[in-house]
Amino acid sequence: MGSLGYQSFCERFQLTAFPLSRPARVAPVSRVTQTADALLVPAQVAPRHDEPLEQLLFALKHEGVNLQVLAQALKRLSGSDIQRRVQTTPSSRYVRVLGFLWEAFNGRELEGNLAIAGPTVDLFDAKRYLTAPGQRNARWKVNFNGLGSLRYAVTVERTPAIERLLALNILDRANAFVTGLGQQATDRALAWAYLHETENSFAIERERPSQDKAEAFVALLKQAHQPRPMDEDYLVELQNAAITNPLDRAAAYRHEQNWLRGPLRGVRKTCAKRPNFSPASTRCIAKSMNASMCAAMP
Repeated sequence: MGSLGYQSFCERFQLTAFPLSRPARVAPVSRVTQTADALLVPAQVAPRHDEPLEQLLFALKHEGVNLQVLAQALKRLSGSDIQRRVQTTPSSRYVRVLGFLWEAFNGRELEGNLAIAGPTVDLFDAKRYLTAPGQRNARWKVNFNGLGSLRYAVTVERTPAIERLLALNILDRANAFVTGLGQQATDRALAWAYLHETENSFAIERERPSQDKAEAFVALLKQAHQPRPMDEDYLVELQNAAITNPLDRAAAYRHEQNWLRGPLRGVRKTCAKRPNFSPASTRCIAKSMNASMCAAMP
């Protein structure tokens, strides 16, 4: 039956976003029903008109926030469509969210005076997603509470598996355990952990580190808890400290395209074909790295 929401938009405009885990479609059900691989929607709940704006509003309401699709979709949506909808429903949560994201992804503001009404709303529903405190956009009365920024946001749904892990409270329990060990036992445990991590890291490259190289790598691991802004210079400094061959030391982010090609150790057991991976183009390395580091820093 007919596709709805994000899936409808992806098919109509052939977006390059990752395939949806549960695409929405019309089905003979009495209410919106989520299955393992689809979102089944009764005909009376589906959008009455197959217009792009209607499909995106439906998606926000029933499918949640998919920034990857929205970043591409809103560049194909006319700003005038949103302006007209704002005039008729100025307090609508989903209209305001679309307007906020439309301006963010298109890099410009909609024209005219927008008489936005209603209280401030969160972009991500805290009951459905892991969220951050957020940054309020006064123009649209929308609070961006995602993990990171609109340039680089990590979306984590509160699935049953995630909720079970959160309930374990692993970090607090680990901290309580370490505190109860005593200083001498803690120092011995950390020394073993540093050495074990060093050996495993070099094992990835099938290398057995010398004593000097291992000590240098352990020294880097011990700096992990020290607060320091992450930037290109710091990453270059870390790479240079871990690499012994001067010819392999970097001076900046890579300026040549590279790729990963099989066979790799352990791959044959899980993959019938050899993996081929082409990392991001050099044209967007600095932009993507800066965005990801901003998201990683508190």
